[in-house]
Amino acid sequence: MRDTAERLKVHSRLRSARRGRRLLRRLLRETGCGRALLFCDPQWTGAGLGLLPGYAQRSGERLLCLFTDGQAEAEAKQAAGRNLKTRRITEAQGGELTAALALWNGLPLRIASPKMPCDLGSAKLEGYKGISKQDILLADVFAAEAGCADGQHGRIPAGRKRRLKEAAKRVLGGAWQPGMVLLGGLYWHRLRNAAGSRTLLFLRGPTGDAYLLLSYLPEYLSQSGIRDAVLTGDAKNLSAIAGLYGREALPVSEWQASCIQRLYLLMGGEALGMRHLLPWGIRGENLNLSRMRTDERLTFMDSIRRSALGLPEDAKPRFPAPAETTRALEEKWKAAGIVPGRTVILSPAAYSLKPLPDRFWKHICDGLESRGWNAVFCCDPKKETVPVEGVKNCFFPYREGSALLRYAGAFLGVRSGLCDVVSRAACRMAVLHPARPEKADRTRHRSDRAFCGLTEMGLREETGEFETPLLQEKYEKAPDISLEAIRWEEERLTAEILRYFGRP
Repeated sequence: MRDTAERLKVHSRLRSARRGRRLLRRLLRETGCGRALLFCDPQWTGAGLGLLPGYAQRSGERLLCLFTDGQAEAEAKQAAGRNLKTRRITEAQGGELTAALALWNGLPLRIASPKMPCDLGSAKLEGYKGISKQDILLADVFAAEAGCADGQHGRIPAGRKRRLKEAAKRVLGGAWQPGMVLLGGLYWHRLRNAAGSRTLLFLRGPTGDAYLLLSYLPEYLSQSGIRDAVLTGDAKNLSAIAGLYGREALPVSEWQASCIQRLYLLMGGEALGMRHLLPWGIRGENLNLSRMRTDERLTFMDSIRRSALGLPEDAKPRFPAPAETTRALEEKWKAAGIVPGRTVILSPAAYSLKPLPDRFWKHICDGLESRGWNAVFCCDPKKETVPVEGVKNCFFPYREGSALLRYAGAFLGVRSGLCDVVSRAACRMAVLHPARPEKADRTRHRSDRAFCGLTEMGLREETGEFETPLLQEKYEKAPDISLEAIRWEEERLTAEILRYFGRP
């Protein structure tokens, strides 16, 4: 059952978002403007305001600037021209507009200086309060220099590119964010040159998120009217996941993606020819995803379909066909110690979960071998160590996953993105989930069975799925249980898993 206080909090935010949408519509109608910029930072003063008329003129429509600070609004009035209107609003109204944008990302509203920092995936950026006047200046310069305001995406001449890099270097000496906007423009320009006229589909986040999203991509492109697109971003293993679906990817580093995302936040996807398809943490208040994670009727598959892509309930995913088994692959797997039809592939690592103790995996391996199974781990040798000494390791590329599991016979793993990728493999499969605490923060990541179970998500008809307090989300505190209780839970879970696998 959901906590009552948590439900009330979500409903309060929904009401606030609806008030914000009504307020925005009224203000745009009264001023005759097509788009609004919201400034919640009282430090927005000085020369930056003088740039707004040019910014509005380049956008090709009347721009409404909303201020929660009287001094900033007064200074903006002095700089306002024919294409720029200003209005003073209360801080409460600013919060309502922020909530509205979190729920309806397609509103004609940009937050120029949000009070809440945006999650940019980098510890260096914690505590920053959003886009400053320097950001507007640099984005404005970029728009003029790179020609993105009028849709011209040719190469930046060498002289202009040098001046932009010099400006970025100067700004980065004093603050991260303004330089990120400018560098984001340069990184975006490289992507634009590589993509040509194709729409850029920007993805960030874990492997499983990207894999599930791409299963709905044909439906999304059809309903969005996008004829040609290319994937980009720093989603984990993006090239490998895109390859499974036969799609091209232009991956970028985490830093480059953070810079591009900062540019996107200010200028919007339309000006950049880009769609942000996994916007879990870019709008301050993850209201869309919070609604998905607090509704017990919905699963993670629903959050991808509805919150990320806005597709109707009858939209159907299309997964890649499993790879064929070849003689070369069989020779490779036999050399890795895999006995056909009698091997359990063990996957102990997950991006969002704390690891289980090595002794647990030792008990699992011993129990499987006593029942006639052969245990082989799947651990990335660059980042992980095999938790049981003497047990072989077979780290396989995603494109071979389904064929390998069909050949091996069985799979056991903690809930991770790999489980999504191999979910349709024709084998015996078991997945371990963390037990959901009674007072969990459901606005954050969830890996419990009700939300992320492979059967519950419709990825498999039959799965052995087990919940245990031994597994915890990385952001959650360890449960307050005794060492004796932990040992008892390890024995219970091991016995259930071995009972499920039985004998080959």
